[in-house]
Amino acid sequence: MLLLLALGVWGTWRWWTAPPATAAATMAAAVALAPDDADGIIVLAEPGRAARWLVGHPQALGLLPVAAPAAYRTVAALQPVVRALAVAAQGPLVIWWKGDAAGLGAATDARAANGLRRIAELRGLAFSGDDASVRIASAATLLGQDRRAQPPLPAALRLAVLALVRGRWWEGEASRIALILRQGTAPALSAPTPTSQAKASDASTLAAPAGLPVEPFHGPACLAFAAGRGWGLSLPTASWPSALRTALGGRWPQAAPGAVPGAERWTGLAGELFVLPRLGVTAASDAPMLASVGGCNGRSDEGCLDGKDLAWAADRVATLADRLAPLASRSRRLREAAPLLARLARVRWRFGAGGAVVLFEW
Repeated sequence: MLLLLALGVWGTWRWWTAPPATAAATMAAAVALAPDDADGIIVLAEPGRAARWLVGHPQALGLLPVAAPAAYRTVAALQPVVRALAVAAQGPLVIWWKGDAAGLGAATDARAANGLRRIAELRGLAFSGDDASVRIASAATLLGQDRRAQPPLPAALRLAVLALVRGRWWEGEASRIALILRQGTAPALSAPTPTSQAKASDASTLAAPAGLPVEPFHGPACLAFAAGRGWGLSLPTASWPSALRTALGGRWPQAAPGAVPGAERWTGLAGELFVLPRLGVTAASDAPMLASVGGCNGRSDEGCLDGKDLAWAADRVATLADRLAPLASRSRRLREAAPLLARLARVRWRFGAGGAVVLFEW
């Protein structure tokens, strides 16, 4: 009897905590709730179950500001409405945005639609609904009559998320330990690396998630870092500004025995740096980290970041942000993000000519 009870509890728990998944055809059909001029769209399978899954995987929410940086604050402000619609939804939950305005919709019954209409009115939001579905938006222009056409049927049979970001459709499948996102003909992922590394043919793609208030550098880039060990950065097509090189100690370089051939050791305002002066701007905190970025050629867009390394980097950047006025407002958010990042095992990605793949592992 106790065994049957234990199996029943275990089965209920497995069902309750299972990741969201809905037929891909249903997900694609739900896209019609969004207007045809939306900048981007996210379709979430089983919104109630997705909410429970996100409680255990909060790092996945970090994808929203990356997908919709302009509308992120608007979507966050709509959170109470999102929760109410998620409870009432009788199918996938659809979120869309255009500029800094955002909207959401789902299939519902007439009773739920009346309640949601009142919530929208109390919050001063635009509302459109009938006996089958409702749509709510921060601006009436996002409730246009022209609906988005159904996208090409996804390759997977069941999906947790379907998203249109920067003109490309992404398919997402979730499990208890991972979330994988694919676009187009996804390339194979490279094996995990011993240190956190990111490579890009355009450095601006690495800087974009950070939202730094500076003009991004356009050119190949490689970044490596490891908690408690250090960092390495290579911009092989860039050049050292003479004033910066002097400040960092590059006027009188020293040899760096045991490092990468041709490496120099600079000592200046930033302390000790290991540098490859003949490979653009390539520097690191020590010889091993210099070796990890010394072969940067900008021929790939891929990476593998460890959660503990990300948490360490967030704390380090927050400390630096405290000293720089333009970045001071970001330090609190970085410190809040660090514990969540530490719970992420790793994130890997690879972009190819025909598609892309991103894998989050917990």
